[in-house]
Amino acid sequence: MDKYSNGWEATANGHSSPRLPTVDEALQYTPFTSIVPCNPDVLPVPAAYPPPSSNVFLDNDEKHAARSLLKALNKQADSTQNASARLQQQLHQVQKLLKQDPPTEYKFKELPNVGKIFQQPVESPATKETEEEKGKRERERKEREKLHIPRPKLGAFTKMALRTVKVPYRYPTPDSPDRQQHGGQQNATAPKKTPQHAQIPSPDPSITAPPSNASRLSPKVKNEVSFPVNGFDVGSAQLTPRPSPGKAAVVVPDLPVASQRTEYEEFPELDAQLEVTGGSVSRKRIHEQPQQGLKALNFNIDQRQKGDEAVEILSQELDNVFEAENEVLATGGNGISVFENQYLSMENIDDTTVAVLVPPTQYKLESAVQKVIALGRMNSIPLDETLRLQKLFGDVVSLANTKDLKIGNEISEADVEEWTLRLETAHSGLLASRNILRVMTACFEEKRIQSEGLVNSILTLLRQVMDSCIIPVVESRASGASAESFRIFSKHQKPLSHLLQAFSRVLKALGDFLSKVDVDESAITTVEALTQGLIFAENAPTEKDAALTIQRFENLRRAAMDVVAKIFFSYSEQRPSIINGILTSLEKLPVTRQSARHFRLAEGKPIQLVSALIMQLIQTSASSSSATNKARKKIPSKDDEGENSGSEESEDDVPLQAQLLRATQIDMGDEASMDVGTMMMSLKDVAHSHYESAFNNAHDVMKYLVRRAMTATKTGDQPYRNLLDIFTEDFISVLGTAEWPAAELLLQVLARHLFSIMKNDKSTVPAQNMALDLMGTLGAGIFNLEDHSRSLHRGLDSSTSEIESSLSQITDEILEENVNDLDALSFNGPTRIVLEFLHSKDLGDSQLMSARGYHVIQWAESLNAAYDIARKTEGRDLEQFKPLASKLRKMVRDLQWLDAE
Repeated sequence: MDKYSNGWEATANGHSSPRLPTVDEALQYTPFTSIVPCNPDVLPVPAAYPPPSSNVFLDNDEKHAARSLLKALNKQADSTQNASARLQQQLHQVQKLLKQDPPTEYKFKELPNVGKIFQQPVESPATKETEEEKGKRERERKEREKLHIPRPKLGAFTKMALRTVKVPYRYPTPDSPDRQQHGGQQNATAPKKTPQHAQIPSPDPSITAPPSNASRLSPKVKNEVSFPVNGFDVGSAQLTPRPSPGKAAVVVPDLPVASQRTEYEEFPELDAQLEVTGGSVSRKRIHEQPQQGLKALNFNIDQRQKGDEAVEILSQELDNVFEAENEVLATGGNGISVFENQYLSMENIDDTTVAVLVPPTQYKLESAVQKVIALGRMNSIPLDETLRLQKLFGDVVSLANTKDLKIGNEISEADVEEWTLRLETAHSGLLASRNILRVMTACFEEKRIQSEGLVNSILTLLRQVMDSCIIPVVESRASGASAESFRIFSKHQKPLSHLLQAFSRVLKALGDFLSKVDVDESAITTVEALTQGLIFAENAPTEKDAALTIQRFENLRRAAMDVVAKIFFSYSEQRPSIINGILTSLEKLPVTRQSARHFRLAEGKPIQLVSALIMQLIQTSASSSSATNKARKKIPSKDDEGENSGSEESEDDVPLQAQLLRATQIDMGDEASMDVGTMMMSLKDVAHSHYESAFNNAHDVMKYLVRRAMTATKTGDQPYRNLLDIFTEDFISVLGTAEWPAAELLLQVLARHLFSIMKNDKSTVPAQNMALDLMGTLGAGIFNLEDHSRSLHRGLDSSTSEIESSLSQITDEILEENVNDLDALSFNGPTRIVLEFLHSKDLGDSQLMSARGYHVIQWAESLNAAYDIARKTEGRDLEQFKPLASKLRKMVRDLQWLDAE
C-alpha cells in the first residue's frame, strides 16, 4: 500500500496521521471555486472545535435509504428460506471491507461509569477483598441496577457478517512489558468482555485529497471523539487530528521565481469605475466588516444545527403519521385501527370515506413544518413525503368545505352546539390552508408541489367562510332583524375570534404565495373579489354595536389590503382592474367620519382604510415589478403537463437568483464611459416610467372622485361629495410623513382638477363652490404643515450631530426659498435620511417598502428637473450631477443597493 494512501501518512510507531493537503489540492473544496450562492449543505461551515461525531449520511434521503436496506437485510437474514442473491452480495461487500489489510485502527477508552457498570468483579484466590473494595463493588452494583443500561444489540445481518469474518481485536489489560513490546497483538488469555479496542475499516477513500510531493507533518496531538451506540456513548476513539484543532490547515508552497509584478494584469475599466464612485470604503464599513463576519459565522453554525434538529423532528412526525395512515388504509375504512383517534379519523367527504388528520396531530405537524420553513430547510424533506403531507392537509380543507356556517334567527341550543363544531372544523381547514400555502411558497421552484386543485380548494374555503360567517358576524347589530344572531355571536366570541385570526393568517400566506408563484387569471379574479368583499364590508360604528371588537375586523381588513397591494405589485396587468374595482365600490363606504375612519396610524388620527389602500397602490405603482414578474414561477395546470417536455431550457428553468441578477444587473463599465448628459438621460429612462405610472393612477382616482362629486350634494343620496371631503382630509392628515409620500401626489392632482374647474367658464355653480371649499381645505393643510415644520426646526440642536446640523441648514434655506438644488438633493441629504429611517422600521412591511420605492423615484425625478434647469443656466458645473445620478440609477434598478452601501 502507498505510504500516503487515502490521505494518511505512516509514522514511526506504526500509526497513521492525517496528511495536510497543498493549497492546490484544498482549493477545489473551498467556496473560492464555488458558484455564488453556495448551498450551505455542500460545504460545512468550519467549527471552532471538532464535533463529537461526524455525519455518515449527507442528507435524510440517504439516511432513510440506508435504514430501509439494513431493515430488509435483517429480515432476510432472520429467515433461512428467503436468503437471496442480494443478501449474499451485500454480505460479500461487507466482508471485503472488513478484510482490508491493514484496516484502520481505533483505540476505545472506557467512560468513567459505564465501563465499570458493565464489568463484573473477578475474585482472585491469591488475594483477599478488603472492606473498602467490598463497599465500592456494592455501590457499583446498586448504580448498575439503578441505571438499567441495556447492552447494545446487533441485527441479524450484522451478526452474520461478524460470524463469517475474523476481525482482530484486543481486550484492555494492564500494561506489561510484553504488551509494550507487542502492542498490536491479540491477548489470548484475556476474559471475554465487551470489546473496547477494535480495528475498523477507514471511510470511503474517494473523498480524500490526492497524494502530493509537498511537505507533510505528523502531529502527535491526541483528540477524543465519542461514538454513540443505541442512544448512549460507550467509549471514545483516539484520533490524530490536524496540528491546530478547530482550524483548517494547508501546506503553502513557496512562490515560484516567475511570479513577479511584471505579470500582473491591468483592468482600466475597473479603475475608471473606482474613479467615478470615489473608490473608497467608509470607515464605518471597515470597522463593522470583521465583527459582522464573525457574527455571520456563528449565526450560520447555530442555524445549521437548529435546521438539522427541526428536520429530524418533522421527519419523525411524518413517519408516525404515514405509518398510521398506512395502518388505517389497510383496513379499508371498515375495521378499527389502533391509530384511529390518535393521528387520524375517518370522515365522509363527497360520499367517500377519507382518513383526516385529527386537530392535535395537525397542530404538531404545522408547528414542525413552520420551524423547518423558517430555517430554510424545507428542501431537506423528500419530495414524495412533502406531496403526501400536502394531500393530508388538503383533505382537511376539503372536509371544511363541506360545512355550512350559516345561522338563522330561530335556532335551538342543539343547533348552536352543532354550529360551534362546524366552526372548529372550519378553523382546522384554515390552519391547513395556511400550511399548504407556506409549503408551496417555500418550495416555489418545485412544480410538482404547486397544485392548482389545492389553490382552488383554499379559495373556495375562504369565500365560504367569509360569506357564511365573517360578513354576517361583522354586519350584525344589537337591535333590528339580526338581534338574535348578534346575541349568539356575542356569546361565542372566542371561537369566532380564533376563526378571524386564522383567516387573517391565511390571507398573509396567500399574499406571499402570489408574490412568488404565477397563478392563472381566474384565481387572481377570485382573490380580488374576496379581498374587496372584506375591505368594503361595513364595520360597526361603536363597540357596543360590534359582536366582536371593531379592531379585530380592522386587522382582517388590513390583511386583505396587503394582499391587494402584493397583487398590484406582482401582476402589473391586473392594475387597471384593481383600481376600477375599488372605485366602483366606493359607494358602499360609510359617509360619516366616525364610522369611516378605523385605520390606525403610528402617529396622528385614524383615517379610512380605503384611503390608506389608495396611497399604498400609488406608491406601489412607482416600484419596479419587472424582476418580480420574471422571477415568479407559473403554477402548472393539467393542460400544461407534458407540453414542454424535451424542449429547450425555458425562462422558468433558470434559477431564481440568476433571473434576479439578469433583471437588476448594472453595466458598471458603461457608467464609467458616460458623460453627464448620457448619465442623466439613462436615469430618466429607468425612473420616469415608474413616476408616470404612479401619476396616471393618481390622476384616474382623483378624476373619478371629482367627477362623481360634481353631480352630488352633501345631503343627496349619492355619497361621493362627502367621500371626497373625507379623502381630502385623510391625505392632508398624512401629508409630510415618511410612510405616505403618495399623499402629496394625490393632493397635487386634486389641486389641478380644482383649478381646472375654476378656470372653466362652463362649470356649474355647485361645482365651483365645491372647488373653492376644497381649495380652502388644501390651503389650510399646507399652512399647518409649514407651521409644523417651523416648530420642529426651532427644536433642532445643530450642535448635537452632523445630521441635525445639516437638516437645520437646509430647512432654513427652504423656508427662505433660497435653497441650492444639489444641497437639498445630495446623496447624504434629507431623502437619504428618510430612506434609512424607513429601512430601520420594518423590512417585511410591504407598505414601508412601497414608500421607500416611491421616495427613490421622486428623488430621481427631482434631480432630473434640477438638471434641466441647470442646463439653461450659464456658468453651472453640470458634472456635479453625475455622481448622484449614478447612485440613483443603481437604486432605481435595485433598492437593496442602498442597504449594501
